[in-house]
Amino acid sequence: MKRHDCLSVVRSEYPDIDGVE
Repeated sequence: MKRHDCLSVVRSEYPDIDGVE
């Protein structure tokens, strides 16, 4: 599992924050 999985979900929920690392 990639650790970006969590970020992907967050980005899906909040596409506004496309600059969060």
